[in-house]
Amino acid sequence: MPLTWASRTAFGKRGLACALALFLTVAVQDPGEGGAADAQSGLAQVPGGNGAWLSPAPALVADDPLALADPQSTAVIVFLPGSSTEGRADNCRPLEPRVGTTPKILRDLAGQSIAGRTLAVFGFCSDTKLGSFRKDRYVGTPKVIGRRDDLRALVRAFRAAGLPAEHLFLAGHSAGGWAALLLQRDDPAGINAVVAFAPAFTGPRDRRTASWSRVRQEMVDHLGEAERLQALVMAVVDDPYNRPQDLAFLEAVPGVQLLSLESDNLAGQTCQGGDPHQLVYRDCFAETQGVRITSYLEQRLVKAERAIRQAR
Repeated sequence: MPLTWASRTAFGKRGLACALALFLTVAVQDPGEGGAADAQSGLAQVPGGNGAWLSPAPALVADDPLALADPQSTAVIVFLPGSSTEGRADNCRPLEPRVGTTPKILRDLAGQSIAGRTLAVFGFCSDTKLGSFRKDRYVGTPKVIGRRDDLRALVRAFRAAGLPAEHLFLAGHSAGGWAALLLQRDDPAGINAVVAFAPAFTGPRDRRTASWSRVRQEMVDHLGEAERLQALVMAVVDDPYNRPQDLAFLEAVPGVQLLSLESDNLAGQTCQGGDPHQLVYRDCFAETQGVRITSYLEQRLVKAERAIRQAR
């Protein structure tokens, strides 16, 4: 059976049964994991999942968690964390300071003023917790596609609530970053830009099956065919998932800035220890890369504002 990730069409009774079996298996093994995000206090139900504003939270209108009181003076960054494997429910806790949550570099941005806009950071937990892709048979829909679609629903809700597209940024780590890039590829007018930290979704390179390699190449081709992607992509040397050279195809896409980072030499600061793929969650990353992120956001806001003025 051919894979149908691009169109998200139904994948047949067998695929549906597999997905149901995966869900039931995870529910029996760990009944609390799939609903971990729901159990957190302070999370609001939103289209595509749930989430929370990081402190300081922006002023909102009435009880709508996405309706900003002053969308013209606010720039929003939506953060989507990485994923577990297809058959393991994602654990998303945006209000906790650890892996699987919102990294310090983004938490530090909340409340800052850039290009005349106050930054607000929204930690997003996708409704999609499990994937149905079968690595041994090349059937089903990868989890990252469900997360892309959940992210699309959230973006549309922000836009419907009055937030201008030029004020909306997507940021993501690992599969969250990959989902954000896919969404911008398919719906480029809905947001300003993407900041992707170590984007990946098919597991470590040395354990990648032929089926995962095949679907990865399909998505690489899909992204590579984009006319333009406004994205800052931060890749890490020795990342077991995607090294800078594994993401080099993005450099050929207009609008993409691909940065190669070394965990043992970040702006002259040693950042050793731990998995290179999780570098974004270390304090040294926030300390050395914060200026780079804010500079990129400022450039994108200024450029968008200039384009609006010229179009008038």
